[in-house]
Amino acid sequence: MHFVVYIWLKCRVLLLRGASYILSILIIRPGNVGPTHRQAIPGSAPEKAAFFFPPSYSKDSGHRHPVYIHIHGGGFVCGPTCDDRQFCHYVAKEADCVVISVAYRFAPEYPYPTALQDCQAAVQWILKEYQPTHLVIGGYSAGGTLALGTVQLFQNTFDMVMATYPALDFSRGSLHEFKEQNPLIRNMYHRAYLRNTPDTDESLRNPLLSPRYIPESTLPKSIAIINTENDPNHKDITMLATRLKEKQPSTIYKYYAGAFHGFMNVPDFFLPEKMKQQKWDAIDTIVVEMKRVFSEPSVLKK
Repeated sequence: MHFVVYIWLKCRVLLLRGASYILSILIIRPGNVGPTHRQAIPGSAPEKAAFFFPPSYSKDSGHRHPVYIHIHGGGFVCGPTCDDRQFCHYVAKEADCVVISVAYRFAPEYPYPTALQDCQAAVQWILKEYQPTHLVIGGYSAGGTLALGTVQLFQNTFDMVMATYPALDFSRGSLHEFKEQNPLIRNMYHRAYLRNTPDTDESLRNPLLSPRYIPESTLPKSIAIINTENDPNHKDITMLATRLKEKQPSTIYKYYAGAFHGFMNVPDFFLPEKMKQQKWDAIDTIVVEMKRVFSEPSVLKK
């Protein structure tokens, strides 16, 4: 029975991956500057990461830069590393930092915690290879979930974490707006990602999986969270942001009325004027905070 469910799930995911790739080729990539360099990160996922370098970057100069590690979305089951190219290119240019959009292996072939382990390995390689002056991590959707999980695996390493409409709670305590209450079968993405996860509170509330329960002590001083009204997880995101702002008032929290999950990936010409303004307000808020963080001493040991 489990094998039949797996095959059925994989067929659905393969169709989604194909549709996602076509959408990327036809709509997302045209008109946006692609990565400067692509390569697989040793010890992490075999797919190639996308590297975006600022104009000031020169590999042979010996000059160290801040690094922003970006983790793409896709419900833990799909998504190319270069689909957030508009955002990554803009951040590299405006914040004068190296941006690396890392790859991770997908469910259902590689369920939790494989993606998190791939992100952990990528961070370790980046620290060694680039020796950044500052280090920031963030992501869209599932990437935001993984970013909040990854920061917990490193102490005194990250200067900032950014999570844009992340999935935060895979337990029955979630305030999500899905009809199905069983977290293991809540939707196709949950079925795939949680395929090997026990149906227990202890497992599903693990903050590495469900960052809504993240201890504040594991987070960097700078936190930015983006939320939208039309997101099935928006109440969980609000709950986490409220808790963090109470403990750490400098936490940046943006809630965009009328916007939907994934709107920051959408090309400007597809968005109504108000949502386009919201998109760029979110992006510029993140960039301004990065620049502030880069201007102050890093938690990284020199």
